[in-house]
Parts: sequence; C-alpha cells; structure tokens
Amino acid sequence: MPACSSPIRWFCLMFACGAALGCVTEQTREGSFVTGGPGQYGQPAPGTPAAKSRPAGKDDYKGTPKARLAIANLQEARGWHDEARKSYESVLASDAKSVDAVIGLARLDQVGGRTAEAEAGFKKAVQMDASSARSLDALGQFYVAQKRLNEAEATFQRALTSAADEATAKQVRFHYGIALAKNGQLDQAAPYLVQVVGSAAAHYNLGLILHERGELAASEEEFIAAILENPRLPQAQHWLNLVRREREQVQTAGHFEQTAVTDRGPRR
Repeated sequence: MPACSSPIRWFCLMFACGAALGCVTEQTREGSFVTGGPGQYGQPAPGTPAAKSRPAGKDDYKGTPKARLAIANLQEARGWHDEARKSYESVLASDAKSVDAVIGLARLDQVGGRTAEAEAGFKKAVQMDASSARSLDALGQFYVAQKRLNEAEATFQRALTSAADEATAKQVRFHYGIALAKNGQLDQAAPYLVQVVGSAAAHYNLGLILHERGELAASEEEFIAAILENPRLPQAQHWLNLVRREREQVQTAGHFEQTAVTDRGPRR
C-alpha cells in the first residue's frame, strides 16, 4: 500500500489521536473509576505493555499548541516518553503558559525517577494557576505515589474547593478517596469512592489497598462485598481467589512453624 503524503498522514494521526485518547480516557475511567483491571487500580490490565519508542517515519508535527498537546498526551500514554517530552517542550516553546504541558513534563520526570524535578514541575504548575484543580490534583497524585499521604490529603482538599466542573471534581474525589484509604482512613474514604464509582467498585478498590497494606482478612471481606454488590465483576473474583490462596499459604506456613517448635520440645 503506498504511503500517505505528509499532510494526510498527520491528519490520519490526529484522527487516531482523538480516537486513541478517547480509548485511553475510557480505559482510565474503567480502570481507575470502575474496576481497576486485574492488576492495580488506575493501571491498564497486564498484557498490554507500552511501546518503548515511536515507529519511524513520522515527521515533526507543526500544528497548533492544542493539537501538539493532544499528540504529547497520546505519546505519553503509549509509553513514547522521549517523543512526548519533545512534544510537551514544543508546546511550551510556543505557549509558555501551558499548565498542561508543565504537568506532562513533570509526569515524565516522575516516571523517569527524577523525583525532585517532578515535584518542582508539579509545584510550578500550581504556581502558574493556583486556582486550578487539575494542577493540584496532579500534585496530590505525585504525593500519593511518594507515600506522602498527609500532604496528598491536604492538596486534594484544596483541589476540591477549586474544581470548576463536576467531571474534575469527580476525578479529585476519587483520588482523595484513594489517598485517605492508603492512609488508613477507610471509613472516611468509602463515601468518596462510592459517590464516584458506586458501591461495588468502591469495595473493590478498598480491597486492593488493604491487600497492598498486607491486611489479607479485611481485603478478602472487601472483595466478597464487591462481588455481592456486582457478581459481574471478574476482577474482584480474580483478587478474591488470589487473597484466599495467600491466606492459605500464610496459615500453612504458620502451622509448619508451630509443628516444628512442638517437635523440638522444651529446651534443656
């Protein structure tokens, strides 16, 4: 098949961006806000590794900053981090006030392990638009990833008061609920999660966090509750089976240890 001309090829890519961003948004909504996938909340399911580099043959795109930002978002979502960085920097070169580009670069620094640079980038975005819920939400998510949960909670509280629309407020409430749960405040977290994703998915996400904390019995209870609320939630069944196997292994190990102590008898 003959190659498309450059303008047509980039029109096709832009169309693909729109479709792909829709899919990414849908996947993120389904992943973070509904089931979390069989892996972790907020992450795609296993078996879909990101590409490490963009396919060759793409010319540098010279469209509007908004269009280049959409491409940068797609590149970041696909795992083309070097290309995404160039695109975000290109956006900033023509629009130095692009908060979204600053946040994008900060996320890339975070993924790349440049924690100090990432934090500086997120804080720069907040300074650029102090009333923006999206920049505060991004900073809060960074704090959660760094396990700085008290700072995350305070940041999400600020973001909630700044949210200008329901979609943004919904996203912030979900992230705030996750931060509260990770900080051991499950009773406070549950209403936020239920409000955003419903009862079944809230139980599911709490189950994941409890599993993360090593609280297997409580995690099992949450997954059971999720299945009772929505039997058509295969991710919850997947994790329930996993947690039950882990509990059996712990109990078996404890039994063997107790048997070994008994067999040795009292020391003389």
